[in-house]
Amino acid sequence: TLFRSIVGSLLYLARGTRPDISAAVGQLARCMATPRAAHLSAAKRTLRTLRYIRGTMDVCLRYHRVPGHLNELIGYADASYASCPDTSRSVSAYVFLFNGAAIAWQSRLQTLVATSTAEAEYLAFAAATKEAMYLRNVLQEIGLTQEEPTTVYEDNQPCIAIATNPMTCK
Repeated sequence: TLFRSIVGSLLYLARGTRPDISAAVGQLARCMATPRAAHLSAAKRTLRTLRYIRGTMDVCLRYHRVPGHLNELIGYADASYASCPDTSRSVSAYVFLFNGAAIAWQSRLQTLVATSTAEAEYLAFAAATKEAMYLRNVLQEIGLTQEEPTTVYEDNQPCIAIATNPMTCK
């Protein structure tokens, strides 16, 4: 119960306002079903990061006009291939910036085992693309229609080749 309470509080903080602790909290959240003493110890160590958070209370996400990119949604996607030692599943991550600050981010264990780095990266890219479509709709609803296509940056060349292949997109 104590472990779940600590992790739940940290998840709330990470999801709402502190993307900088998301990775550590995500690792802890994977152990929610069957926490052991070592997991509680790790949660308590992570809880000590609250000192770090208290010391950085004045650090914030700052939205500002970016020359040449006014009201432009920009995304970044990445994956770590087979990073879970127990299941060999990869971790997908993305972040979206609007006017210079993050408005949406996620780091999640993929639901299937990727057979290559290209596949893991493509799954992360697909998740980011879904989020981009959702964010474009939200921005349109509040009157900030995106006229240009949303750029989602990806660093894996085979993944980019798959995503830009016209035969794949049919």
